[in-house]
Amino acid sequence: MKTARPSAEWTARNVLDQLRAKAPKGRPVAAHVFLYDDTPADRLPDLAKTIVEAAKKQVGRSAAAEVGKVHPLARSFSVTADVDTLAALSKMPNVKAILPSEVDDILPRPIKTE
Repeated sequence: MKTARPSAEWTARNVLDQLRAKAPKGRPVAAHVFLYDDTPADRLPDLAKTIVEAAKKQVGRSAAAEVGKVHPLARSFSVTADVDTLAALSKMPNVKAILPSEVDDILPRPIKTE
């Protein structure tokens, strides 16, 4: 099965740049972390905590992150963290993608309005 590639807008680097631009320096931002499809759904809550703790350890003392809601079917979880911790999180082996929690213009705009 062929794996679809994300658009350039949603690469980890671009998403982290967007989050940096929105957040004041050192302040936490909300993001959604997606893991690879072969991640066991029943282990997802523990794995999410383990991954976040490992990312915090890489960043050091300034790291701040908290796991939010876990979505087993989507193999994803929400996280509130500073951008440096999210950057470390994006490089973890189980992490497939990171997206901002707030996405602008996700729905099409009407063409004709009267």
